[in-house]
Amino acid sequence: MDPYNNNYPQQPLYSNHQKLFSILSYIGILWLFGLLVTPERYDARVRFHVGQGMVLTIANVCLSVILRVLNAIISALSFTILGSFAGLLLTAILSLTVAVCTIGWMVYGIVQVCTGSDKPLPLIVKYAFFR
Repeated sequence: MDPYNNNYPQQPLYSNHQKLFSILSYIGILWLFGLLVTPERYDARVRFHVGQGMVLTIANVCLSVILRVLNAIISALSFTILGSFAGLLLTAILSLTVAVCTIGWMVYGIVQVCTGSDKPLPLIVKYAFFR
């Protein structure tokens, strides 16, 4: 017996296909599956997560390019061994920070899908252009 006297069956938060394509949206370029698969690409929930996955992938690629350019500039400008080491250490710390943030956003998005919540990713919500 339902303690809230709801005699109707509970609706699932996500169907299996919605959940699968929403989770795939946060794993690298796999958001293409949610974008291209025929029935799910029209679903509002899948589109929401695909949009966030797109922005996450684009941000990750842009930050990786910026870090490589920064590494090349620091390597070209460091004339001593100590300067070269400091430059490599700085770019390694920045690369690790970008990787940890990206993985953190991926896990956060996947957890939101698994719990049935449609909360946007922190700091990325403003830039999600695909809805």
